[in-house]
Amino acid sequence: MTGQIIGSVAAPMALNIMSLFASTWFTESLRATAGMFVASNYGAILVMFMVPNITKTAHDIPMTLSIVGIIALSAFVCLLFMPTKPPHAPSHVTNQPRPSFRRGLVLLSKNYSFWIIFLIQGINVGISIAFGTIFTQVISPYGYTDAQAGQINAIGFFAGTLGCAAAGAVLDLTKQHRLLLKATPPLIFFSNLGFYLLMKSDSFLMVLYLTVMNQTFVSFLVPVAMETGCETAYPVSEATSSSFLWQGAQTFGFIIMAVMDCLRDPQGAPHNNMQRALLLLTILTGFMMVLAFSFNGRMCRSEAIEQEKAQVEKEAFEKQATCPHNKSGKDGGSDNDDDKNNDKESVICRS
Repeated sequence: MTGQIIGSVAAPMALNIMSLFASTWFTESLRATAGMFVASNYGAILVMFMVPNITKTAHDIPMTLSIVGIIALSAFVCLLFMPTKPPHAPSHVTNQPRPSFRRGLVLLSKNYSFWIIFLIQGINVGISIAFGTIFTQVISPYGYTDAQAGQINAIGFFAGTLGCAAAGAVLDLTKQHRLLLKATPPLIFFSNLGFYLLMKSDSFLMVLYLTVMNQTFVSFLVPVAMETGCETAYPVSEATSSSFLWQGAQTFGFIIMAVMDCLRDPQGAPHNNMQRALLLLTILTGFMMVLAFSFNGRMCRSEAIEQEKAQVEKEAFEKQATCPHNKSGKDGGSDNDDDKNNDKESVICRS
């Protein structure tokens, strides 16, 4: 239990670092991809497939814990040698002064676009947390075993990681934050609607297919929502905005899971089915879809970067325009003294 508590305390810190790490170390062309690598739970995938194969009996548990501890210790040692910041900032926007934490909270409280993203991220990740936690209880009334539930969950988790990876690359390539934010929630809605309408016995492949689709689209939306939230919250620090988004998602997950458990139907057919809970998830994803369609916030961070680029290009053009160039004589010759003076001035301009 002590180990679980320590791990639970550390998990939010790892999640909150995603956006700040990406903006500190990477340019805007790689920011979403870098954040995706931080957000993806490759370790969880490794554990899901590794631990059951090496832990055959209770006597194997200490060995398994030792292996996990060695992996964690190796990652910690690498962090000790990692510098705080890169030698050169990826953009001048990164070095711009940011509001204090308290001032950032004031700015966020007035930013309605950010709160739309907050609700989208909270519902999306919250449903994923709640559904994944009680997934076995959702499908077991229909005759599926714990082993089958574990297999479906593991494959769905792997599909979610692929969706998250694809989102980072697509977002960096297109920079279409609003389009991706509005295109993904309908896919999540229809996958949850499929769970509500098609959940039945002896449909293992159908449940597996819906789980894979749902987890792919849910995980695809996570980096999109995180990056969009940081964009619309600028100049508030990414550490502040991403912290709100992640902690809100954790809170939503706890609430949704508790409500889903209360919606269990002990008198229904089959016994203890959770059809009402699946209906709740469908309604919530429908509401999330409406929120996504209503979002029209500005991409303030990208706009600041574009203004910075335009200013740099303008200064370079003005500097080039003021530099005197060698002039060829109209009479077929040139004055040597003038050539020397022009050469000296050109050197000064280039320096």
